[in-house]
Amino acid sequence: MGTNGVTGIIVPLEGEIINRVFHHRPIIAMFVERFPSDLAVGDRTFLYEMGGGRVLEGEGSIAGISYETADDVRKYGAELSLSGEELDRYVAACGRKVSDEMLVLKVQDAIKYVKALKCSIPVGKDGTYMTKVVFSTILAENS
Repeated sequence: MGTNGVTGIIVPLEGEIINRVFHHRPIIAMFVERFPSDLAVGDRTFLYEMGGGRVLEGEGSIAGISYETADDVRKYGAELSLSGEELDRYVAACGRKVSDEMLVLKVQDAIKYVKALKCSIPVGKDGTYMTKVVFSTILAENS
């Protein structure tokens, strides 16, 4: 478990990217303003569908956390949840350079929930820490 009561991170992704994580493309790379210092290997990654859905589609265990340049992220090839072209578009859309560092999460044993969980917790582009309080709020919302 991470520090300060953190048990994982809610990661905002497009629906298609989430589906790729479920289908053997377990590397998620994203730009963040602040790297999540309270996160640890073994914590959970919760996959939050961006846009109108505002739902958690599933989760997986964090098998690896690193900070790598966008250019270095390409080495993951088919394991990366983005294609090379999508990565280029993402870097440009964020106004970043390939030499800028990204948060890289390796997700292990990702499972898709039978029924997505509604999530009214605000999830910014950097994601949101999952704690017992946040998890309880999400469970209560779906009871």
